[in-house]
Amino acid sequence: MKYHLESYEHISIWPAAWHALILALSTGAILVGLFICIPMSGWANDQPIMVTAPMILAAIHSFLSVDAPYATLDYDIVDQIDFRLMAIGVGMTLAAGFGYAVKHPTIYPSDRRVHYSGRMMFIGKAARTGAAGDILSKVRGKGPMPQLAPGVPWPRAWQVLNLLVTGAIGSGKTRILLGLLEGLIDQAKAKTKDFGLLVYDTTGEILEGLPVDDKEIAVISATRRSEYGWAMSRDIQTVSDCESVATQRARSIKDRGSGKKGRQHSTPVPWFCATPNTSIGPPPNFTTCCCAIRWCSSEHGKSATPRQRCS
Repeated sequence: MKYHLESYEHISIWPAAWHALILALSTGAILVGLFICIPMSGWANDQPIMVTAPMILAAIHSFLSVDAPYATLDYDIVDQIDFRLMAIGVGMTLAAGFGYAVKHPTIYPSDRRVHYSGRMMFIGKAARTGAAGDILSKVRGKGPMPQLAPGVPWPRAWQVLNLLVTGAIGSGKTRILLGLLEGLIDQAKAKTKDFGLLVYDTTGEILEGLPVDDKEIAVISATRRSEYGWAMSRDIQTVSDCESVATQRARSIKDRGSGKKGRQHSTPVPWFCATPNTSIGPPPNFTTCCCAIRWCSSEHGKSATPRQRCS
């Protein structure tokens, strides 16, 4: 029976080889037993003689030894032994070939792919290929994507997650974040992408490493589809600078969209600027945003100044 083998399938020869070996040994044992039971006849001094075991051993030794050729023997049984040994060899060879030919077609193809249950660690190229294939198989879009690692894409559907990067001083943690941010910035610049990005840099290291000029992006946040909501430059450092930018931002979005949405977006950022703290984390950020939104919709209303909103 012939099979159409896929690239990951193969038929092993070892089961057929073991079957052939067992059949050959069995055939050899049977032939040896038969030849022992069949008596041999010898001639010595032109007379028939009874062949004994010592005579057979002496003939085999003479047949195999160079120093004692069988021509020196006084009885002629070497030819019979030669014939019987050759018959045993031929019989074992034919039995092995027959056993292999019969067994090999009955062997089913085996799958060389790795099948496992549970977790398995992959390293290097196998890890990159497996991760990329698994991720891309679960997403619809095949457009440009940032990469979590070289060759491993990061789909938009998976971009809401927590990423913790740990390591010693100088181990390259900031470089990893800069690589991810560079890919995110490229997506944010694409007008066909529904993409929003908000980056808070509390130490200034990420801001210094971004591939932008000094007067370009420091904090990016999108208010609408595929647009920059606010690009705050590096020269905004004081409370007055924050208030001025916030006022201009509030005026610029007044006629284009919901004022509530604009205040919710614009007010928290000056609050962070007006509250210097190099160790601020997600909880204070969230609390400040909520407070700013609540104050913007409270008694101060639309006429409140940025300083009143942040007080």
